Amino acid sequence: MDTRKSYTYETKKQAVELYFEGLSTREVADRLEIQNPSSIRYWSGLVKEAKSFDVLREKRRGPREAGSGAPKTELEVTKAKLERAELEIMYLKKLIALRKG
Repeated sequence: MDTRKSYTYETKKQAVELYFEGLSTREVADRLEIQNPSSIRYWSGLVKEAKSFDVLREKRRGPREAGSGAPKTELEVTKAKLERAELEIMYLKKLIALRKG
């Protein structure tokens, strides 16, 4: 029997945001009731690599097809740009915090 739990896009996004803000995977997992804290690190890696939260919307059950995650409508393109900007801002805030000590 498959005991894996699936999470909504919103939960995954919130988990990644909290992790990027500096919380540990255990703290994020406890706060959002995520069973496996390593999932948070995995989702964060996907977001960092894709430079977009949209990658969290995809069902990851094997190799991705080329272009499968590419936005198609103007609204999707705009949302992807906004999410990328939000991700870059979070990353820069984290970098500044780390440099300040």
